[in-house]
Amino acid sequence: MKLWLILLIAYLSHIYCDKFKDSKICFVFLSQNWEYEDIKINKTIKLIKEQEALLNINNSLFLTSKNILKNLNGYWTIFPIITGIQSNPYFSSKKWYLFLEPTTSVNFVLLNEFIKHINVDKSVYFGKGVLDSHPVIIHHYYGYDPSKHKPLYYPLTAGGMLMNINFINEVSEKIKLNNKELINFNIDAKFEFAKFVKDKLNIDIINDDRFCFDTDNNDLTHCITIHKKPLYNKDEKECQYNINNKNTFIGIKTFSGYHENRLPIILNTWAKNINNYGLFSDIEDSKYSTIKLNIPNASKGHCEKTMGIIKYFVENKRFEFFKWLIIGDDDTLFNIPKLYEMLSCVNDKYPTVVGERYGFRHLESLIDSYDYPTGGSGMFFTREAAKLIANNCLCPSHTTPDDMVIGYCLKKYDIRFLHSPALHQSSINSYTEEYLRQITPISFHKFEEVDPYYVFSKYLTPSQIHPPKDLSTQEVIMNVNTSISKNNISKKEDKHYEL
Repeated sequence: MKLWLILLIAYLSHIYCDKFKDSKICFVFLSQNWEYEDIKINKTIKLIKEQEALLNINNSLFLTSKNILKNLNGYWTIFPIITGIQSNPYFSSKKWYLFLEPTTSVNFVLLNEFIKHINVDKSVYFGKGVLDSHPVIIHHYYGYDPSKHKPLYYPLTAGGMLMNINFINEVSEKIKLNNKELINFNIDAKFEFAKFVKDKLNIDIINDDRFCFDTDNNDLTHCITIHKKPLYNKDEKECQYNINNKNTFIGIKTFSGYHENRLPIILNTWAKNINNYGLFSDIEDSKYSTIKLNIPNASKGHCEKTMGIIKYFVENKRFEFFKWLIIGDDDTLFNIPKLYEMLSCVNDKYPTVVGERYGFRHLESLIDSYDYPTGGSGMFFTREAAKLIANNCLCPSHTTPDDMVIGYCLKKYDIRFLHSPALHQSSINSYTEEYLRQITPISFHKFEEVDPYYVFSKYLTPSQIHPPKDLSTQEVIMNVNTSISKNNISKKEDKHYEL
């Protein structure tokens, strides 16, 4: 090769290396098998790459749950994602890992400025941390004994969760050593993850106000991440399935002892303007037009009653062309218009169940474990899913937990299960205000210790929602340049993160 050509290649290589810097960041999207979320993720990745180009940075790593795990079972508990990254040399090649939900956007410029001021060698993680104001059932009443339970901040993962590779390595090793100590039931993964990290590594999340929601009452131009409340807007091309009162049937589980104190509440709130619903009970009550199922009432479980409602829907020719079956309890409150909007973003041609997701045995064995939709928050079945369940799934007894039997059945027959954080198995008192701001609520469960009429009017009554403005890449850069010029970033890092 001629000398001049060798020198030219060397010169161009030098120029290229000076011009482009290799990214230190991996973006991890906690995503399920839902086309709606895939589209959101692709838009976020596109925006990040545009910002990369403006900064002369390339080679950020983008991972989804589906990239990391062959089996998505239990991915949302975070632990399998952590061990999946740590065990793969390619996945573990970056210094920093930003965990995101599909509707969370990233200011890549501010993120790079942020990590410049952090000691990458010390195990640490950042995010939007929150603290329960009182012991709650979904966190196993943690905090009931102040002498044993210290205040525990846990991340709202919708706002993003940033950690370095040392943190991932340490957590992964602790998972392997303490696998048999982990709980069998997963309810609130973000809390359970934070508690494990605190108990085993004595590491707390560092709460930072630059991990944001678009509903935060402050200036968002300083935010590294912004979680955008899903609107399930009919103008979005992925939300064109047109679900409404005419193509859905709602089945409510009740029993004669609750007719007088529960049914008037739902009939005067969410069911007031609904036609296609049925109240399934142990007796026929002409006052409320209940439908009697020849199934003995049970104080718990209700498996056969739920299966009876599913079969009623599948076998009744009146519902032959209905797209969805909705099942709730007689103490479940719904935001029906918002529920229809969400279901309009799900392809109803395939066997699919939507609900609030809990997990069983995920940390013991991903092979034998499964997710299940919590019954009290509402369970929603496409017609194809209802048919598969009605024809193939059996209850061991009428008191067996219906939601867990359905979860096992979903896994056995490969029926897609989608989770929505808008659904709530517990009463409103179990959730922080910050958490409730991340999405418009669709359901709450339980009437005890709350005024159900107040909960419905304040949280579940439809109101006009204005979508947040989407900033272009150029606007993001302009906002960042303004912030940097005022030295806002370096001041914050120096103040909080001398690690």
